[in-house]
Amino acid sequence: MTRACWQTETFYRARFLTIDYCHRSVEVLRYILIATAIFNITSFEDYYHAQNGNILFYTLAMMLEQMMQLALRVELYYKGLGDVETIKNNSLHMIKYRKVSQFC
Repeated sequence: MTRACWQTETFYRARFLTIDYCHRSVEVLRYILIATAIFNITSFEDYYHAQNGNILFYTLAMMLEQMMQLALRVELYYKGLGDVETIKNNSLHMIKYRKVSQFC
């Protein structure tokens, strides 16, 4: 799952240039969430213990990061510049078939 987060960031960055404080802060927050998820990866045996909080933090961090990816795609759908029809078709395809399924 964390590999998919890194690939999504690379693909997004290769296609769209966003240089403003809002998008930079979203990037920093996404990196913090991914780092939190990676920090809370534990052995498989730890998943059986209810008192272990690593599972909750890992799941929460990954869920929030997926929500941020979904929000970036929705923003791209509505505010993308350039070939608007292609951007909307690609964004809608990514939202329907990748982002929503990963989030679920």
